[in-house]
Amino acid sequence: MECWKQSVPEGIDTKIDYLRGLALWDLNSMPPAIWHFPVYNLPEDPISRFNKLFKVRDRWTHEDLEPYIRDLDTPTQSLNAMLLRYTRTSTNQKGEKVYNAKHSVK
Repeated sequence: MECWKQSVPEGIDTKIDYLRGLALWDLNSMPPAIWHFPVYNLPEDPISRFNKLFKVRDRWTHEDLEPYIRDLDTPTQSLNAMLLRYTRTSTNQKGEKVYNAKHSVK
């Protein structure tokens, strides 16, 4: 994060939220890591998209997952319906709701 802050012009704010849908991060690793993972490189098919997402991470918070599935929302299938269809929920150690793959990832 410090490297990112140093690489932008003075006065430009750097917030991790700015990267949602463009990159993933692991701030608990040493050193903290951020890598390019844009939503536009993901499959358009919901099954393939969820498989790809769960290959990258086995658990997602709603906040982290939502930017990667937002564009799949349609009048006939809402995001909540897709989450029910393709994921199961559990609670992590911090008490946060997380989404796991409902079926084995291919």
